[in-house]
Amino acid sequence: MKVLLAHPGTQYSFHLAKQLEKAGLLYQFYTGLAISNESLKAKLLHFLPSTIYKKVSNRIIENIPAEKLKTLPLLEYQTILGMRNTVNPEDLIYKRNLKFQQSIPDSAIMECDIVIGFDTSSWILAERCKSLGKLFFLDISIGHPISKEKIYRELSKSYPEWKEQIVPKKQAFIDLEC
Repeated sequence: MKVLLAHPGTQYSFHLAKQLEKAGLLYQFYTGLAISNESLKAKLLHFLPSTIYKKVSNRIIENIPAEKLKTLPLLEYQTILGMRNTVNPEDLIYKRNLKFQQSIPDSAIMECDIVIGFDTSSWILAERCKSLGKLFFLDISIGHPISKEKIYRELSKSYPEWKEQIVPKKQAFIDLEC
């Protein structure tokens, strides 16, 4: 069995990729930015100043062969830079997730038996798998956004000084996750 794992960010997807590889199931891992600890790139990173190395070390993934990592570092880098200059990061994340899903080739989907995607970055991928006749599993890594909004409303009542920091998720984005 061959599993294609797809997540544009980090969360715990690196851990899932390692476990799939350990079980001999990982076909490819599509992500934004990851570096195999076995690669020359990872070895060269150790020569960077420690302040810079700390910023990229969470993107080094162990025990995944470099040829199984399919990355879009420019897309992730643009997103990270954009986060510094945006009031509402959800629009930026939406655009990244859209481009990420579109970048996975049909040929990769056809070569695997199962695709695993994540809740905020799989609405297109799930449809593509369906049209190509491939099994798709959705990993829901966080509570539903409507539940989160309810908790945020309660928190804003209890802590009114936080109210301005809470930006509700757009309904269009919630609809994509359902």
